[in-house]
Amino acid sequence: VMGMSKLDVIGNSEIREKEKQNFDRALNGETFVIIELSEDPSLCRAYYESHYSPIVTDMGEVIGLTVFLTDITKRKEAEEALIESEERLAQIIYGMTWAIFVIDENHEVIYWNHACYQLTGMEAKNAVGGNQHWRAFFAEERPTLADLILNGASQDEMSRWYSEPVT
Repeated sequence: VMGMSKLDVIGNSEIREKEKQNFDRALNGETFVIIELSEDPSLCRAYYESHYSPIVTDMGEVIGLTVFLTDITKRKEAEEALIESEERLAQIIYGMTWAIFVIDENHEVIYWNHACYQLTGMEAKNAVGGNQHWRAFFAEERPTLADLILNGASQDEMSRWYSEPVT
């Protein structure tokens, strides 16, 4: 719409005021990024990443601003789906009657279920986030089977630590 600012075309007064505050920040020389859910009820649910930057002359005078909006709805929905999936997985693991712990690529515990606590006496709060899980099973530091598998240990390497064949 020629001859009008973006603020002129925003119908919702609350959204217009919020956008004016963002414009003022940029016109005061601030560069920033905002990620937000669309608040306009006439639009479908959408997430936007807005990049605000002042336009500055060679003399350092702010003469305007730029705003670049990117629809990141698909990315945010994927992030939400991943969080939901992780929560479901955690509920499944924690609810299992088998003692289960899971380590990440850094050998840090990311899951330690109640059955594992009952078996070892080590509470999840003392295991999760650390790499001292071996303490629940051994008196001296040594790799657990999970550590050996993560490291891609050979059958011979596993047999050095575990006398029973690992299959």
